[in-house]
Amino acid sequence: MSTTTLSMYQLLESIMDRGLPFVASYLEKKVKKPVVITDNIGYVHYPETKGESHTLDEMFIDVPTEIKDDEHLYLEEEGKLYYAVGNNEARAYIILENLPAAKLEDILTLIHEAKLAIKNYFTNLVKIRNSTEKFEKKFAEDLFFKSHSNIRDIIKLSEKDLDIDKPYFIKIAQVDKNDQNFDLRLIRSYSIEYCKKVNLDIIPVAWGDSILFIIPALFKEDTLEVDPEWPRLADSVKWKEDLDKRFNCEISCGLGECYTLRDLHKSYNEARIALTLPKLIGQKGFVQKFSDLGVFSLVFSHDVDVLKKYCQKTLGSLSSDTELLQTLRTMLDNAFNWKITADQLFIHVNTLHYRISKIEKLLDVDLSKMDARVNMY
Repeated sequence: MSTTTLSMYQLLESIMDRGLPFVASYLEKKVKKPVVITDNIGYVHYPETKGESHTLDEMFIDVPTEIKDDEHLYLEEEGKLYYAVGNNEARAYIILENLPAAKLEDILTLIHEAKLAIKNYFTNLVKIRNSTEKFEKKFAEDLFFKSHSNIRDIIKLSEKDLDIDKPYFIKIAQVDKNDQNFDLRLIRSYSIEYCKKVNLDIIPVAWGDSILFIIPALFKEDTLEVDPEWPRLADSVKWKEDLDKRFNCEISCGLGECYTLRDLHKSYNEARIALTLPKLIGQKGFVQKFSDLGVFSLVFSHDVDVLKKYCQKTLGSLSSDTELLQTLRTMLDNAFNWKITADQLFIHVNTLHYRISKIEKLLDVDLSKMDARVNMY
């Protein structure tokens, strides 16, 4: 059956009224081949890949990120075409398989007619996503740092079904520093779909060079008490293994303990500690629970006033030197990786060596020793 030919601007109007499936199916009918459309990180937006019948691997595919806007890559031996539309976050890929070289030019002409509509769709999608991520970050900041905010007002701002009396915990995921080019949105998108598969409701938040997850605790069916095995049941280890394998990276995770929303800032701080302490001794690719840190979980759970006095005694005059304190903090967070720390502080490595030497003299410590580093942290 023949398909009515639509102009570029008719397709643009159609995608705003009927969405991506209409334009994608129109393109399929014109090229007489299945079409796959992904976003810039390879998440498949067409055809529909959600639901129990599809695996996570079917929802994400590898895309050639080196292609520029309106350029294409044709793999003649495979008969596979990648056509890039848009730039940066708003990039999309139109993918066709089993395409003979003789038909390539005709197919490119047809794709050209639909590209404006597809480009517009993903541009608007990015605007919505950025707005959502901005809101989620604001929500987390209010929850963790602005104690004067009314917790009920904070909950009202969230579209999530949060319960003020229900316990939650924080998981912080971070790609190990040797993979600086990894796109954190992969973690976020993959995690959202993963948790849908296992019926776990989460709030993911882009947080600097990490992804923060607010996750509801699980209950025992017989007693309705919080299950002590909640981290295992929440599948943090399995999630990390799948993510490492799928995207060829190494993820480290820190998990805090369970608290109601009023005290969830405690779980956030615990997750940060659980993520940072193993890195100080050179560990990578771990899942660390705060409660499994042994004596350190007791130290960091101590009375705040006692800890403040200890910090003042340990850091001494350094506590009033913002520049040196930030330098030490960044070095500890980066497990004393000199290059990464210098890059993050926007200084030369020689300057960093000078600052660390100055810190050691002021505090009378040897930061080449692991116990000194842990003490400083």
